[in-house]
Amino acid sequence: MSAPACVDVALRDGSGHVSLPTGAGLPGDVSQVLSLLRRERASLGTWVSIGAEYYLAGKLGEALELFLAAENAAKDDALRADDEQGAVAIKVALGTYYSREAIAARRRGGDEVEAARLTELAQQHLAASLNFGHIDSDLPWLGDGLFQLSCQKDFRAARSRFDAALDLSDKKSHFGLLGMACCQFRKGNYEMALGSYVEALKTPEKCSPAVRVGLAH
Repeated sequence: MSAPACVDVALRDGSGHVSLPTGAGLPGDVSQVLSLLRRERASLGTWVSIGAEYYLAGKLGEALELFLAAENAAKDDALRADDEQGAVAIKVALGTYYSREAIAARRRGGDEVEAARLTELAQQHLAASLNFGHIDSDLPWLGDGLFQLSCQKDFRAARSRFDAALDLSDKKSHFGLLGMACCQFRKGNYEMALGSYVEALKTPEKCSPAVRVGLAH
């Protein structure tokens, strides 16, 4: 039987780490998690990883609290200088969070003011992530591509973002290929979409069941 999944928080004194369980085992009191991360001056990437676990568990309030606290932590110049990739990840995480919540607000109907507010917040954070031009990462392009695709329904803009992500990864970005496949499918280019899905299956990252379902579809 495999061990339960967890996120490790390295101790500041180098003596080891604290393992936080994920999924159903996530701590119910997020304030204790925040205290641990602040006390140990955890990497910004660790903040984002734990926030993402809360989001995936459906604990949206806790996820947002972690992402916003991580954004504040990134204002520490020393921490930011050591972990610029983490600083980018925070902006993408918040942009994606607000984007998904904007979509949910529109689906509820009659909540366009809130949807517009969330969309603007998403745009602000994702635009900020792209300002880290010297960071050789496909992450901000993937985040903005997803926003353009799912929230703005701008397939041309989305495709340009996924193209950028693929250029940065030598055409091997797993999620860049998936985003491109989605754009191609939405535009009716089914053979091209199939080719992109097949390429996504070949990438080193673990291929999720959702990819296989998409390929079968």
